[in-house]
Amino acid sequence: MHNSIPLSSIHDKSFKARRELLEQAQDFGFALIEVDELKHIEALNTGIEEAQKLGSFRFPPINVERIEYSEVHRTVFKALFSIALECLSLLTEQDEHISTQVNALFSESEHEPFPLHHDFHPTFFNLFNYDHGALNTHQDRGLITIIHIQPPNTDLEHKSALWIEGADQKWRSGDAVIHAKQSEKVHAKYVLMLVGEEGERLFSTCGLEGVYAADHSVRVHPEGEFIEYSHHQRDPDSQAELNRLSAALILQKTIPDSIN
Repeated sequence: MHNSIPLSSIHDKSFKARRELLEQAQDFGFALIEVDELKHIEALNTGIEEAQKLGSFRFPPINVERIEYSEVHRTVFKALFSIALECLSLLTEQDEHISTQVNALFSESEHEPFPLHHDFHPTFFNLFNYDHGALNTHQDRGLITIIHIQPPNTDLEHKSALWIEGADQKWRSGDAVIHAKQSEKVHAKYVLMLVGEEGERLFSTCGLEGVYAADHSVRVHPEGEFIEYSHHQRDPDSQAELNRLSAALILQKTIPDSIN
């Protein structure tokens, strides 16, 4: 069973939490975090409810000129951003001034997440409904990716899942890990932390060897034929409905090779 790391222990800069975060990222390509702070739990719940309403693959929609964020979108964005900063701060052992960074979100416009001068201006956020799309194998470009997953309640076999390749070159289903945890603690909420390409470079400069940007995909089987137009159609092997829902944030910094 995959051990979960309490978010509160990450917030408290626990040595044990840092060690577990590193070990899981090094071994499996992802770390499992239990969200044990009420405001974040409520935000993630509303995000999944919003994702369930989507009639297309994702929010923000693909190829639109103007993005309009609702209060729910802003709340989920802030929660995921805060969690990502907590993880980055713990791993790099640097103070990211988290409350100040989060408070700056949507401070100049309710439809523009970051002021232009904000350190994390390239960061972006999505809600996904996998009844309408899929993701082929890829690595994320940013520092850290935080993903909240709502797996299907039953029958994971014929539905899309987040697959992540470990250091042992084995593929593991993040959805199955969370599904197993939720069968033990029904009301618990979890997020996964993945490291991106910028994160791999950054952490290596901090002496954190073996932390890598993992290949991952969202489809029924981890490896298979390339899915054409994957942002516009579900995996052909998946059932037509009741696939996974998720909210994800990719943390990126204006100067990614600097932690200050």
